[in-house]
Amino acid sequence: MRRLLKGQFENGHHLVYTVIIGEYDRLKRPLWRPKNVDYVAFVSNFPHSHFRGWKIVTILDEESSPTLANRRMKILGVDLAEQFESVVYVDGSIQIVGSLRGVISRFLGSGRAFAVFRHRDRSTPWEELTACQKMGHFSVEEFQFEKDRLRPYRKEGIGLELFDAGVLIRNPRHEELAAAMSRWFLLFEQNPIRDQLSLPIVVWENRSIVHRFGHWADGLSPTFLRHPHRGDGWAVKLLFWLGALGPHVFQILLKLKHHLFAGGRP
Repeated sequence: MRRLLKGQFENGHHLVYTVIIGEYDRLKRPLWRPKNVDYVAFVSNFPHSHFRGWKIVTILDEESSPTLANRRMKILGVDLAEQFESVVYVDGSIQIVGSLRGVISRFLGSGRAFAVFRHRDRSTPWEELTACQKMGHFSVEEFQFEKDRLRPYRKEGIGLELFDAGVLIRNPRHEELAAAMSRWFLLFEQNPIRDQLSLPIVVWENRSIVHRFGHWADGLSPTFLRHPHRGDGWAVKLLFWLGALGPHVFQILLKLKHHLFAGGRP
């Protein structure tokens, strides 16, 4: 079985991509760089033409807002994705610090169209909606729209789950993928504030083609590290530079950070 799962990754070509509009995020150097994985950053109004570890592709920002431009590329994906066995989207705040071999192999072995990761701190979109309201992410009208959209699911007793939308994995060759992603973007466009609240609806509607993982920070060997959106905290900066000594050193330091710092969860 291990050989079969390993082959799912080793025998294919894979894409990791991110989308950065303006200077909201900084590109993070990936610490995992196998030969059969391409890293592509789609950027608009980005101050740098190159960055170590990433191929930079400039896109035209023709949307009414940076958020909408970002989500279009994030949700609907990219045309060159047809060249790959799997496509991994990572938010601009997230750095790849460990191997994705196992995750990609398990996903491809499932035969599903796309994979999501459970949220680390909250379980349902209703909890997320309440948290966002407390943090001031919504206007009164935006909050009411999301509350009204979720009401029928609660009334019918449908237990929608919450996912961390910062990392997504797709099988670009799955025949049902495009319809599911189009549905997600349509829901997001209706209230273009937080795609994390419409993703649970799409997952429930397409549950037969979705593979679920636990949160990506819960494993013994962390694969991703989320940085602050604007600038890096001193602990994260220190980890980054010390981690340049090698991925194994980084893993040890990252585990130590999780024990020392209780805050900063996504």
